Amino acid sequence: MADERKQREAAIDGLYALPLDEFTAARDELARKLRREGGGDAVAEVKGLRKPSVAAWALNQARRNHATTADELIEVGRRLGEAQERLLASGDREPLQRASAEERRLVDELAGQAERELADAGHAVSGSVRDKLRATLHAVASDPEAREGLAAGRLVRDHEASGLGGLPPAKRSSAPERKARARDRKAGAAAERKAAAERKARAAAEREARRLKERLERVRARQRKLDAEAAELERDLGELTAPGGDGG
Repeated sequence: MADERKQREAAIDGLYALPLDEFTAARDELARKLRREGGGDAVAEVKGLRKPSVAAWALNQARRNHATTADELIEVGRRLGEAQERLLASGDREPLQRASAEERRLVDELAGQAERELADAGHAVSGSVRDKLRATLHAVASDPEAREGLAAGRLVRDHEASGLGGLPPAKRSSAPERKARARDRKAGAAAERKAAAERKARAAAEREARRLKERLERVRARQRKLDAEAAELERDLGELTAPGGDGG
């Protein structure tokens, strides 16, 4: 039973690692497989799995491909809670300020990684999607559902950031910081366009190489046929011109 549960959890993890447009069909196929195996409650569990939102899907991929950054964000979220409690108890703001700065850095880093996951998968990265990525990541510090979803790589919806313990959220980034992030996003977009162009060029080169290889094989086949015909003609000519032959 434990092995079956482990296998089912691995299969569910696999669903959330798939390209977004493959999720529903793969989930339904897994449910059918479990039904054939007499899965019972497991079938209902799998059928109830929700397809992630675009932002949630991107964060799930970023969590898988950049686990260290995600783990650091989850840990700094815990420290933020402790810093909030310390502020309320003693008025000491320094731990909160340090944790908030670290949290904003990690949110920016992981959100940028999620944006690249979307771009690589061919999804548009709109301003709305960027806002949802960052809001969900900020929510990790205060929302257990968001925290657990990110930890498991199974986020299914967007979350709203909120203050911890009834306190307001950390202050918004300054104008220079926003400009720096905008420059980073612009540079990242340029790098993504360059990578896409390189992938396109490689694909075109590979197609041309395949075309030339196929053409070469056809030419070689014709050459082999011509060689065989030439050899046959040489034999016939030799028989005709040999002493005592019909051609003599």
